[in-house]
Amino acid sequence: MEFRTFYPGAGHTRDNIVIWFSKQKILKGGCLIKAPLDSNLGNTDDGDINEYAQSVRKVLHKFSSARWVVPGHKQWGGIELVKYTLKLAEIAIKD
Repeated sequence: MEFRTFYPGAGHTRDNIVIWFSKQKILKGGCLIKAPLDSNLGNTDDGDINEYAQSVRKVLHKFSSARWVVPGHKQWGGIELVKYTLKLAEIAIKD
């Protein structure tokens, strides 16, 4: 199975990466990407809250064709998980 790794920038951690399975159009977002049951970004002590939204925007732009998105925890979904995470990140900057 072929896959690509991508470093979008800091977010949940300063060194988080995502993994893209192009043939299957599956994005493994790890803890950078949140599920709808998550009400916030979780523990970002090792991350960068100020860069989080920009990093997620890069993921959204690069992998907008994802059929499946696998967050670090909880339920798989579609590209809406990346969009939801972006909203959480934008809210976190304002807080």
